[in-house]
Amino acid sequence: MHPPFWDTGITSNWRILGIALSYTVLAGWLKYFVGPRSLGSARVITALPVFVINTICPWIFNWNEELLLRVSTVFILSWMCNFKVLAFCWGRPPLWESMTVPQFAVAILLPLFPKPPESSETGPRGRLHDTSAGSATSLATRWIAKIALLGFTVFLVVQFGDSMPTPLLHYTYAFALYAFVGFLMDGPAALALEALGLQLIPTFDHPWMSSSLADFWGRRWNIPAASMLRTIVYDTVISGSLVKPARAHSRGTAPPSSSPLAHKTAEEVLDTLVPSASDATPQGSGAPASLKQRRGGHYQNDQNQNQNQNDQQQHQQHQRLRKHEASMLRRQLALNCTFFVSGIIHEYIAWLITGDGKWGWKWTAFFWVQAPLITLEAICSRQLRRLKVNIPRPLAILLTHLVLELTAYDLFFGFVDKDTGIAARTVAAVSASYHSLLAPLQPLIARLGLGL
Repeated sequence: MHPPFWDTGITSNWRILGIALSYTVLAGWLKYFVGPRSLGSARVITALPVFVINTICPWIFNWNEELLLRVSTVFILSWMCNFKVLAFCWGRPPLWESMTVPQFAVAILLPLFPKPPESSETGPRGRLHDTSAGSATSLATRWIAKIALLGFTVFLVVQFGDSMPTPLLHYTYAFALYAFVGFLMDGPAALALEALGLQLIPTFDHPWMSSSLADFWGRRWNIPAASMLRTIVYDTVISGSLVKPARAHSRGTAPPSSSPLAHKTAEEVLDTLVPSASDATPQGSGAPASLKQRRGGHYQNDQNQNQNQNDQQQHQQHQRLRKHEASMLRRQLALNCTFFVSGIIHEYIAWLITGDGKWGWKWTAFFWVQAPLITLEAICSRQLRRLKVNIPRPLAILLTHLVLELTAYDLFFGFVDKDTGIAARTVAAVSASYHSLLAPLQPLIARLGLGL
């Protein structure tokens, strides 16, 4: 079945303006009609108009002449916005009831992930909630840099793509994808910060520095999209409930972050996936006592006693947390479901932009295979630490890139480069956009060239 396309007969600029205006209305709908409903099915039913519009918006753009608009809308609206609204219906971040209508409109229309309000409170700190995207100026600077990087990578592919070694071509595609997604996110994020004061999580975190697959997928690559997948898929499987469970928190502490993958280091993420044995009962500190602690000929170490009590309380609290901690089987199920859903979403995007009516399987396989690889990585990392074998970070980074390239060689890049031609079509569309933007500067550039 061929993907749908509705020829409205309206120019693309007017269609984009219509989408922007309609999402202002939808923001009011979410604020005043969906928000007051109880969590769960009541909100989902009330939010159905938003889900329908998010799904059909990409259909009004042609997959040939308007490829970039179709790609952008299916990523921003059909995927990100639908997931945000669904999470809102279940009481999960990144949307919340106290947001204003303009904040709702920006949050659902743009590919942003606002930081939850509880991230500003005290308590456990984590990468997802603790790390900020930065100021509007820094975001605008990164946006300009990514525009330049996107143009440079497209130039390399157009001029030298046929003679490049295949792995080098794949890495050029990867940096082009990094720049394109950053272009979609960083510029709108700068506007959102400047106009509405929203605090956002970063888009990327130096993905080329990833020292493990868990580090790459959970902490560094396309953080807003990964956060939405964690919120909708991983957290719901872990908690066993679509609606976010209500938890009691002590005063002055923040709720735990949305997922184990959201706030732990790469090593802690691996330990989360393959849990270790229970800790032994903590021992006292054994610190020497002062003269003031000698009473009636007896040597009393109040400091040690207090330390022992604190250690015992911490150990008991740790044991209680372990009882409520999800089992390894549930965590593995959550991990596999998360990557499988990611693969299905990417397959839908590919089906919608190729236009040939063929539903593939390679992107699903590429993303799904990351789950057992992360688990295997966790097991190997645990065994190496037990053997006190420390892999140097440069070598860990190299091994991570090698595994990513081996799995992506045919399943990801081979699919877009040889099976479907998505890469060539996207490069041509981006190149044409740059040419049209630079066309008014052609006479100036020509005069400068003659002067030189």
